Amino acid sequence: MKPLSVLNRPYTRDTVYLVHKWAAEGMTVPQIARLLSRSEEGIKEALQRPLRPSEKKSLEAFFLSQNARKTK
Repeated sequence: MKPLSVLNRPYTRDTVYLVHKWAAEGMTVPQIARLLSRSEEGIKEALQRPLRPSEKKSLEAFFLSQNARKTK
């Protein structure tokens, strides 16, 4: 297992965005933690960080385009 200093390294905005995106897609906290080599506690903390308005719009656009593809 990796040391906590590695698992709990500082976040980037991309990390927070991806954690929110993958959680919205249905991935679990343990799955996201393994994918990003981070602790589950760190993933939960990232989920508590708010998305910026531009990041929210980006997620909305992504899911709208995914839904549009499914309905065609």
